[in-house]
Amino acid sequence: MFSIVGILGASIVFLIIYISNVSLENTIEASKQNAVSIIDQYKTLRGYYVKSVIKKVKGNDTGLKISYDHKTMKDGIPLPATLIHDMSELLSKKGDKNVKLKLYSEYPFPNRKNRKLDDFGRQALAAFANDPNTAFVRQEKYGGMEVVRVAVADKMIAQACVNCHNSRHDTPKNDWKLNDVRGVLEVISPISTQLANNSSMLNKVIEITMFAVVLVVLMVVGIWIFLKSMKKTETETAKIVSMMENTITATIFADKNFNIQYINPESKKILEKLKDNLPVKPENVMGQSIDIFHKNPQAQRKLLSDPRNLPYSSTITIGEENASLTASAVIDQNGNYLGPMISWEIVTEKIKSDRELSRLGGLVENNPGNMMSANEDLIIRYLNPASKATLKKIEEYLPVTVDEIVGQSIDIFHKNPAHQRKILSDPKNLPHKALVNVGPEILELSISANMDPDGNYFGPMVGWSIVTETVKNEKAAKQATEREIETAKILQQKVDSMLGVVDSAAQGDLTNAIEVKGEDTIGRMGEGLEKFLTDMRI
Repeated sequence: MFSIVGILGASIVFLIIYISNVSLENTIEASKQNAVSIIDQYKTLRGYYVKSVIKKVKGNDTGLKISYDHKTMKDGIPLPATLIHDMSELLSKKGDKNVKLKLYSEYPFPNRKNRKLDDFGRQALAAFANDPNTAFVRQEKYGGMEVVRVAVADKMIAQACVNCHNSRHDTPKNDWKLNDVRGVLEVISPISTQLANNSSMLNKVIEITMFAVVLVVLMVVGIWIFLKSMKKTETETAKIVSMMENTITATIFADKNFNIQYINPESKKILEKLKDNLPVKPENVMGQSIDIFHKNPQAQRKLLSDPRNLPYSSTITIGEENASLTASAVIDQNGNYLGPMISWEIVTEKIKSDRELSRLGGLVENNPGNMMSANEDLIIRYLNPASKATLKKIEEYLPVTVDEIVGQSIDIFHKNPAHQRKILSDPKNLPHKALVNVGPEILELSISANMDPDGNYFGPMVGWSIVTETVKNEKAAKQATEREIETAKILQQKVDSMLGVVDSAAQGDLTNAIEVKGEDTIGRMGEGLEKFLTDMRI
């Protein structure tokens, strides 16, 4: 008993440690994925800024200067890297508990040459020197908070970037090449709240687990005490007899000579109900041979005389009633056979019920819906006539003929049978609906669990139908909806584009052009506004 408790305790400790570690790993991984996503967004924004602003400024005589010191200049706009720095500062002003963005390099511009990198920054640069394609991640304390720091190498992926950095007068390095690591983009994500939530969840798991442990320990102790008590005095034996007396299972014990030596109260009740069909009165059954219940007593004697034949079950007829018997061997502590113990019950109604189930089976057989069933090994055991008739229509697409399907594995209908087996092997996954392709046809499956009266799973029952046209119609409707959504999205983008130019014009900036054109209403409106702005520029 103590070894069981010890194993259980060790298992619980392991489970708690495991849950704690997995929770932390999941938190770090989620923070990493979020950080990488944020960095990708900033890279996209920077790329858009270079393409849509810097390139136009350089290619046209705008009078604007591109500088890291743009804030002190009336005609200055930020460098792409300065844009990231500025946005990082804006993000930091939202509070210490928000995500922070940092950009730094081993070769900073003159205005940032005095910047000191911390240990994480130095290690990130060192890591990217060997592997610039893998994010550098670490959990640590930062600013008094638990955070996850994620660094991604900022590579020079465009030749225009290389040329710009090599040609600037204030560049710290003028021999950059394509795909060189120019710097590091780092996101710092606070995880104190997530860790607190993880801790709260773990505490609840511990509480529930400890409660379960207490229950299991109490159960084990109870069983141990009960088994120990079975070895005690005659008084304890009397308790066992009392249990037999009060059980709801009808029980009869006979000795090796097949004379009835014990009848419990439940058996007496049944015998009283059968009194009109017994050769002796119920009160006289004690001491009689069990032969009185059998038409062929010699066969029964031969069977019950050898304990190796037991347990044995049979159904006998007593008048108009049917009785189910289960005979088991009673063995003493020295291994000697004392005689058969017979548990029995009247099953007349059960047999009628089984016949009714058989009748219901006929209803399934004649059901106009397609139905098939498989056993627990997922071997097809039954197809109703409706299934056979429907399968005949698509037989050319099946791996076997319809007449050969019974006895085949359900794997013949699936490209990924392992996935289907995982679902169908456990009744807790059912009911389950799925669509499968058979040639050009689409079948809709509705799968339920077949359970016996004792709650044992003995395989899936599948109702199915051909839904090819239904699926096609649903798909067409979905595509039409998606097209409408995309059209609305494009329209919104055009409107937003025009509003951006109009807002700039309202503030005195007439340099932006309206790019929206076309034969539709928005396109003509865009061309009209552009003509209007062109007239204002003259």
